[in-house]
Amino acid sequence: MALDTIPKQEGGKLKAVASGTLPSGQPVVVNSDGTVSVVAGSSVSQALGTATAFPASGNSNEAVVTYDSNSNKVVVAFIDNGQSNYGKAVVGTISGTSISFGTPVVFESASVSFLRASFDSNSNKVVLAYADGGNSLRTTAVVGNVSGTSISFGTPVVVSSGTNGYWPDIAFDSNENKVVIVWTDLGSSDRGRARVGTVSGTSITFGTQADFESAADSGEKPKIVFDPTSNKVVVFYSKTNDEKRACIGTVSGTSITFTSAQVDASVDWANRAVTIDPATGTMYISYNDINNSYYLTVVTATTDGSTITYGTPEVWSSTTNASGDCAFHEASGNVVLSSSESGGDFIVATESGGSFTFGSPVNFEPSVSVRNVALTYDSTSKQVVSAYARDNTTGLSIVFRPAYIDTNLTSENYIGMSGGAVRTGTSTQALGSAAVFESANANNIGSAYDSANNKVVVAYRDDGDSGKGKAVVGTVNTSDNSISFGTPVEFEAGDTEYVKAVFDANSGKIVISFKDNSNSGYGKAIVGTVSGTSISFGSAANFIAANSYNISPVYDSTNNKVVIMYTTLSSPRDGKAVVGTVSGTSISFGSASSFSGSNEAENIFASFDSTLGKVVVAYTQSENSGYAVVGTVSGTSISFGSPVNFNGGTNLATRISCAYDSTANRTVIFYRDQSNGAYDTAIVGTVSGTTISFGTKTVVTSQVNNWRAIAHDPNAGTNVLAVSTNYNFKVGTVDASDNSMTFSGATTFEGAAARHISALYDSTGQKIVLSYQDTGNSNYGTSKVVSLAAPIVIRGEVADGDTATIDIVGTVSSNQLSLTAGQQYYVQTDGTVGTTPADPSVLAGTAVSATKMVVKS
Repeated sequence: MALDTIPKQEGGKLKAVASGTLPSGQPVVVNSDGTVSVVAGSSVSQALGTATAFPASGNSNEAVVTYDSNSNKVVVAFIDNGQSNYGKAVVGTISGTSISFGTPVVFESASVSFLRASFDSNSNKVVLAYADGGNSLRTTAVVGNVSGTSISFGTPVVVSSGTNGYWPDIAFDSNENKVVIVWTDLGSSDRGRARVGTVSGTSITFGTQADFESAADSGEKPKIVFDPTSNKVVVFYSKTNDEKRACIGTVSGTSITFTSAQVDASVDWANRAVTIDPATGTMYISYNDINNSYYLTVVTATTDGSTITYGTPEVWSSTTNASGDCAFHEASGNVVLSSSESGGDFIVATESGGSFTFGSPVNFEPSVSVRNVALTYDSTSKQVVSAYARDNTTGLSIVFRPAYIDTNLTSENYIGMSGGAVRTGTSTQALGSAAVFESANANNIGSAYDSANNKVVVAYRDDGDSGKGKAVVGTVNTSDNSISFGTPVEFEAGDTEYVKAVFDANSGKIVISFKDNSNSGYGKAIVGTVSGTSISFGSAANFIAANSYNISPVYDSTNNKVVIMYTTLSSPRDGKAVVGTVSGTSISFGSASSFSGSNEAENIFASFDSTLGKVVVAYTQSENSGYAVVGTVSGTSISFGSPVNFNGGTNLATRISCAYDSTANRTVIFYRDQSNGAYDTAIVGTVSGTTISFGTKTVVTSQVNNWRAIAHDPNAGTNVLAVSTNYNFKVGTVDASDNSMTFSGATTFEGAAARHISALYDSTGQKIVLSYQDTGNSNYGTSKVVSLAAPIVIRGEVADGDTATIDIVGTVSSNQLSLTAGQQYYVQTDGTVGTTPADPSVLAGTAVSATKMVVKS
């Protein structure tokens, strides 16, 4: 090996070639070619592919799938009902969200049952386990080798000489480089058996048989998983009456020993599936809870090597007897659950501390029944691949990708912090040029930012076209604070009103809510999908089949739900809320809940406290004083605390708008105080539990404004406030701290009045976008970009291909900012450092001052 290929080290510093621009003072990773890059991450949106049938001679109603990380292929093993139930396997190739298949290969020329599959990463072979119907249903294993788009098999090997070996399952022990097969021995009173297998080429040999459950009728339907954090296998199984049982196995050579059964007689579970987070060792078990109407339930489990600890079970599908599977999606750190509900659904479950938050169901078979949905994780494409049967006949596969942050950081490739100068500064506040999105009278304007596509979506009523509902996609240019638009798209052919928009980050969709004046004033919502500079829509759904108004939607990012507030014209005209769930291009709603009791609610405006996961609704009660109330979403329902008066007694508050200030962790309510000259007034609210408390109201502008909008800019750490009189349109900033309010920097935005103002924050470009009806330009629909003055970090940079200096392990990186001495910092997937471990968890170093860090890895 040539010595000059080894990078030179000078005083604990590494010299290396930069791949891409390398800013100073940031975490650096080494690439496979020896170059270095800054840690970076980008958002990847949720996506669903198209179902593809895998070739079979006839029907196929049972299949399993596993991922071969050596060949970057998936292998689907299935029972071919059109060829005497022979066992076959086929290789699948993933491209984007599509899958294509090679030619199926027979691995067992006899009827097979209870198929299971695993990948042996030591031998780089696929191992299948099954009951051989041509040999008295003896448990059997066979080894497959993937080459290109084909697979070849060795000779099947009998695992157990006992007949009627039911429900085999298989796991690979990466510590001992062995496969472990477990099964239920029906020929021996349903005892639980296990053997350790060693793969060599396409052959497999087994050690001595062991029992994981020696009691009769107590080892049924086992599921096995390997925990790399304890180097143990864990078996979850049941007694004849589905009593909950589990045990822990230790592999040594070709032998295995088990702990005694850990029994919970209070739980009866059926149709178990298990997956694991290999980084933390947290196992996730999905099952039908027999004691709770067979609802699909998920629970966490961890082991210290001798005992198993469970979390709190949570229902994730309340359809009786739906079957399910689960797979851990390592890229997002979430669990993907599959069920036969509504045809076939995927649900993303986010777990924290043993509790789950469930995303909206993603339906992959809307009109037919499915069964035997099996899942595996493809670590190369970072997607979940399924195999299932449609209508109990056709075998298919479909690819599902949950949303995640893609990063080049791994647990091994961090090497240190980039050198060079770094300093702080402040950007200059700037306003972009006005851009017309509708060359006609546009009002009832609502807008939302699609962070999955980095686009602005403006929805509005087009009074130049019979009041039709339309939407248009905008693209912000951060270099000159400009915005450009595509062609408007109609989402409602009838007369519309109260048009508002929110972005559902879980589904990656825009949801527009509105009043349909052409259909008795019903409240409706419709789901939009952004593609490039255009948007397409599904079918509108009623959220209330009654004459509605005061519509105000918000997105609950904690529960991944859209919540719509509204009032109906029928007495008592109380304020109501309904929870919406997006699935594909559709939205469905739960039952409505009242937030104002029997009191009439007007001037409704809602925001979401993302820190506490609460909906905050501000409104005028019974055409009188201003009130606010806190809502908590649970499933498809929402409940509210008691309303709190924020304007004092019976003082009238009108023209309400509000926003959540994530910098101050408070809700800012902005309104016109009719008891004080109708001046624009603001007040800061702090949520605690199910209630909200307020500071002192502050006059923001001593003038009467007819229209207003507010949006929070977390980059600048302040809120943009847009106000309009009959004569001009101004913007300023409002800072919320200690339940008080200050207003500064008012700038004339337009020389004429603006109406129907909507404000949003572009989180990618870190800009505020205001959309409005421009009375100075024929009431055209118009947008403008606001760039606030904000703290900025000015870093030196090493150009792509130049030599960079890296502060490596044990040295001091002296170009940091705002650190706390003595605090450990972790590398974040976006290229920053923080005090909380990211995924993967990588220690950047320990701060010794505000600007210095001792590098560790």
